[in-house]
Amino acid sequence: MANILDIFRTHTGKKLLESAEEETGLSEKELQRVFLFGFPLIISIHRSNCDSGSKNLKELIEGLQELNLSNSSEALKKGEIIFPNLLSNARREKVIALSRIFGLNEKAFEKILKITAGVTFGVIAQITSSKNLKREDHCKLLDTLSGFSSVYENELVKIFTRHDDSGNLIKTEEEIALGKEKDNDQSILGGYSGGR
Repeated sequence: MANILDIFRTHTGKKLLESAEEETGLSEKELQRVFLFGFPLIISIHRSNCDSGSKNLKELIEGLQELNLSNSSEALKKGEIIFPNLLSNARREKVIALSRIFGLNEKAFEKILKITAGVTFGVIAQITSSKNLKREDHCKLLDTLSGFSSVYENELVKIFTRHDDSGNLIKTEEEIALGKEKDNDQSILGGYSGGR
C-alpha cells in the first residue's frame, strides 16, 4: 500500500530533498529523519481534527491544487499558513522543542515541519480536486496517506509520478518502485510493438 512517505521513492521526493537542502542548509540525512517524523505527525494531527469535525479544511487547501510538491520554498510559504492552524501555540512550542531529539536548532526544525505541512496539504488538495471529494471523504483520504487504507492509493501514486515523460510506453521508475501499473491500455500488446 502506498502512503505519503513513498514520495521519497520518486523523482518528486528526490527533488523535494534537494530543494529542502538548499532552503534549510541541512544534510539529506537530517532532512530524512525530520520528514520521517513530520509527515506522520501532520497527518495524525489533521486526522484528529477530521475526527472531531473540524471545518477549516477548505481554507487550508485553498490555492494548493497547483503546488509543485518538489519545491520546498513554495511548500514553506503554504506551510507557514497551515502549520499554525493545526496546533495551538502551546502545542506548537512543545512540538518544536522536539528539535533537540534530532540535534537541530528550533528554527530549522520548524521550517522543515512547515515544508512538510505544505506538501501534505498540497497532496490533499490535489487529490480532493482531481476526485472532487466531499468533506465526508476526507478522513478516508487521510487514512490512505497514512497507509491504513488503499481507497485513494491510485490518485496518490499519480500525483507522485506526474513528471512522466516516457510517452506512457515504459513504466516510470516511480511506478516500478511503488508497484503500480497504468491500467488504461486495453490492447493485448500494450503498445510496445504497435498493437493499439
